Amino acid sequence: PDKFKMEKHKPRLITFRAEEDAAETTALFKQYDFEGINLPLIVITPVVDKATIEIVDDPNSFDIIIFTSVHAFYALISIFDGRGDIDTLLGKEIACVGDKTAQKVVELFSADNIIIPEKFSAEGLVDYYKSKDIKGKKVLLPLGNLAGKTLSDELSAMGAEVKRVVIYKNEPPPEEEYNLIRTVLFTYLPDFLIFSSPSIFKNFLKATGEDAGIILENSKICAIGDVTKKEIELNGFTVDVMPEDFTMEAVMQKLKNINLRDEN
Repeated sequence: PDKFKMEKHKPRLITFRAEEDAAETTALFKQYDFEGINLPLIVITPVVDKATIEIVDDPNSFDIIIFTSVHAFYALISIFDGRGDIDTLLGKEIACVGDKTAQKVVELFSADNIIIPEKFSAEGLVDYYKSKDIKGKKVLLPLGNLAGKTLSDELSAMGAEVKRVVIYKNEPPPEEEYNLIRTVLFTYLPDFLIFSSPSIFKNFLKATGEDAGIILENSKICAIGDVTKKEIELNGFTVDVMPEDFTMEAVMQKLKNINLRDEN
C-alpha cells in the first residue's frame, strides 16, 4: 500500500525581497532544501540630492554612522565611492541593525570600529547605547523614505545629535505587474509566505487587493521582526512563524525544524 501514497513535496516558500537580494535568498532555499521563489515587492532606488551630497562634502559633521539596513549601506557607499571620498569614512564608529547589514559592513570597514548589538534590531541598538555616553555625539542615520522615527527619537533623548537623511526610496512595484504577482501566488501554491519588513507586507496588500485574504489564509505566514509581525496583525492576520533572530537564515532554520517535526 505504501507505493500508492503520494510523496510529500518539499515545502514551497515565497519571499518578497528586493531584486538585489534574490540571489542570496535562492541560495538559502537550496541550502535548507526548500523549493522557493523570490517575488520582489519592493523597488530600492538610491536618492542623490542636496541632503545626501552635503554628507559627502562634510564627513566631519558626524562621529557615528548607524546603518539600519543593507540598502542604506549600499546607497551611502555608492555616493561616497562615486565622488572618490570613501576613505573619509574609514575612521568612523559604525553601528548596524541586523546581522546581514553587519556582514556587508565588515567587508569594507575594520571590525574594531563596528558595533553589532546582541539583539538584531533597533531596540537592541538602543539598549547598547543606553550603557554608553553618547551625549553630544553626532550621529548620521541614513534611512529609507518609509523609516519611522523611533530610533532617532531614542538616541536624541540620550543627548545625541541625530541627523536623519533619506538616502534611498523604498517603493512598491509598478501597478502593471500586480496581475502577474497575483497569478504567481495562486499558481505556485506556497506553504509559507515570508515577510521581512512592514513595507513589504503593505505592498503585498496593494498588489493582491481583494485576493489578499484568500492567499494568506491558504499559506502559513512568517514574519521577520517584531515590527513586521505587528503590521501583519494590525491588518487582521495571524503570524504563524517568527524566529528569535530577525534574519532570513533564522526563519529558514525554524521552518526546517518545523518540517522535520512534521515528517516524524
